[in-house]
Amino acid sequence: MLETILISLFSPQFACGPSYLYSGVFPPLTWGRGPRAGNLSDVVLGYDTAIEYMNNSGNFGAIVGRVANRIASAKFTLNGTLYKLEANGGNGTYSVHGNLKVCMLLGPSPYITMSYYSANGDKGFPGAVLSYITYALFERYKLSVTMMSKALNKATPVNLAQHNFWNLGGHDNGDILSDELQISASRITYG
Repeated sequence: MLETILISLFSPQFACGPSYLYSGVFPPLTWGRGPRAGNLSDVVLGYDTAIEYMNNSGNFGAIVGRVANRIASAKFTLNGTLYKLEANGGNGTYSVHGNLKVCMLLGPSPYITMSYYSANGDKGFPGAVLSYITYALFERYKLSVTMMSKALNKATPVNLAQHNFWNLGGHDNGDILSDELQISASRITYG
């Protein structure tokens, strides 16, 4: 169950039409609308209600971290110290995604910034971490996601990831097999 401090909704609107709905609980981006044949369509796959997100056990649409993906045996060694993590995946055989769950709203439209403080020892990870995630909506249907984290008192792994699922044709418009995606990155990994 989510450790929920605050649920609030925020939806920037632009004259050109796109809008996105954010919630004060991770996952922050719960739906988006993009152009399809001159109409706006829901392009971010997700649930219909906040309650469904609160009961979401699969990180559907969430920002995941401290470390996105899996850490084998739910433990790692850093600077000679062994850290045992919460074993929350694979029937207790690994740590998955670190379980970020709580944030608060900081900014006005057309962007929103959320923060998350992870204390030393949270889910077994060393050191306190402060993370900020900013979503900005620009004209011509451009969405920017910026994530920044700072280790506050000791070395610790941090690797956040946006875990949304998208269908640019709209969730009610079939599969995504013919969609093309452009990623501006110096390198990528294949799953």
